[in-house]
Amino acid sequence: MKRIGFLILIFSVISCSNKYKNYYNLHRLKPKDFETKTSISNKNKDLIYIYSFNNNILNKEINGFESLTFNKIMGEKIYIKTEERNRKKYTFSNNSSMYFREFDFILQNYLDGNLEYLLSLEDSFSSSEVGSYFYIFDFEKHKVYKINAIAFDNKGKLIQ
Repeated sequence: MKRIGFLILIFSVISCSNKYKNYYNLHRLKPKDFETKTSISNKNKDLIYIYSFNNNILNKEINGFESLTFNKIMGEKIYIKTEERNRKKYTFSNNSSMYFREFDFILQNYLDGNLEYLLSLEDSFSSSEVGSYFYIFDFEKHKVYKINAIAFDNKGKLIQ
């Protein structure tokens, strides 16, 4: 009887480990997979989605994300930000704030056709532990673009 209880305990620990791993795998971006899965992007072809993880130099794990979803037909923007302590809690708004300055900058340049400029931007941070890349998902073109971590100073000037 003790053996069965021990085996059940071991099995439950192993299965929890896999669930934990899968939860974090949901947050991994795979641009090549995205480009080939046209069924997903065909449903959302009028959207541009800009996504960035929240990084912290003191904590190696992903602390959530921030995103901007833009509907090209409606001209509507939706900003989403998760809480750092609880990634399941998030806030969303139709209005930009200072936390989304980079997202608005990237979206405007992308819509203006300045993709090469965005791709040429240098990382605003000297450490790879600070800041996070931005990913532009263009569902109509079936493309994902990776933009270096950028930031603005207090005066609204891009740090380069």
